[in-house]
Amino acid sequence: MRLGLYVDAAFRAESDGEQTRVWCGDELLGFSTFAAEVGRRVGKLVLIAKETADPSQTPFEMPAGVELAPLPHYRSLRDVGELLRTLPATVAALWRALGEVDAVWVSASHPVGVVLMALARVRRKRVMISVRQNTMRYFRSRLPSRRWAPLLVPLALVDRIYRLVARRSPTTVVGAEIARQYGAPRRNVLQITVNLIREGEIPQRAPSRDWSQGAKLLTVGRIEPEKNPLLLAEALARLQDSEPGRFEAIWAGTGRLAGDLCRRAEELGVSEALKLPGFVPMGPELLGLYRTSHLFVHVSCTEGVPGVLAEAMSCGLPMVVTDVGGIRDAVGDGAAALLVAPDDAEALVDAIQRLAADQPLRERLATAGLELARERSLEREAGRVADFVAGA
Repeated sequence: MRLGLYVDAAFRAESDGEQTRVWCGDELLGFSTFAAEVGRRVGKLVLIAKETADPSQTPFEMPAGVELAPLPHYRSLRDVGELLRTLPATVAALWRALGEVDAVWVSASHPVGVVLMALARVRRKRVMISVRQNTMRYFRSRLPSRRWAPLLVPLALVDRIYRLVARRSPTTVVGAEIARQYGAPRRNVLQITVNLIREGEIPQRAPSRDWSQGAKLLTVGRIEPEKNPLLLAEALARLQDSEPGRFEAIWAGTGRLAGDLCRRAEELGVSEALKLPGFVPMGPELLGLYRTSHLFVHVSCTEGVPGVLAEAMSCGLPMVVTDVGGIRDAVGDGAAALLVAPDDAEALVDAIQRLAADQPLRERLATAGLELARERSLEREAGRVADFVAGA
């Protein structure tokens, strides 16, 4: 099977005459890499996505064998004029792409995806849907200001169309919350975890960590409004006031609020205790960060189920996470993490200090996390999705 995956992201293709390599940016690297493993198991993955020639936007190479069916490039949905100007060429490119695939797996909820699903029906191609987050909550968090709110009206209509199509089309969803929104339990809805850690990389026992000389807090993800990064600076300042010099924090990622986070940390006097190494792709360097940290902290105010939770659990890290979206279910209803309310600095600090003082609790959380991680390794999750796609 040639499986076409539609995502709203920019990719770059390079060919040397014998082999074509595909490159991408950081925002969808994790999911696209997971999808490549699914594609390898069913046959081949063809990315249906915007094409760019800019290496600075696409520095990360996709796994071998992935192909790109290019669409015209536009910057974002906020640039409605550019989107409309490229629409005729986009429709033509979608039609050509459908000639190269047997089925399409369409990421929700995007207007171009609606066009692709309609064209796929005309060409009698199988349609599947991929839902990774609460779309409307995500769009609301991404609005630059309230004057952009009218843009939510057509996006709500698009989201409704996806939900209607999902009543009959096979649909993969990330997290229990989204699964319920899409009618689970139902035969055509599969709840999945996007995990890039292979089973052989997961240790049998949680590694011991020395907390006597201080503690390193780690978070991984985009530094964007929905991730609530300024909360981490606030919590770090409170920890420093309570126990000066004991805690430091690392946020591995990039995003629009990176500068705001640095400025807030400086205002609070904790800039030296906060490290921002930028985006770190999955590999030895990122795994090294997980394995040398003491605690994983996730402070989002809206989520589906971030893959970084599976990565942290796979490395035996105890966690403190906000109780939003599908996170509670992802951490075994609190078996692998302490859950705190979103945007509550006091609760976040209390949970971190509780773990810092309680070694048996840390060990219980880490052990439970390893058990969950083994159940959701890359091989197992990609295999489940491949079976679902093949039988769709």
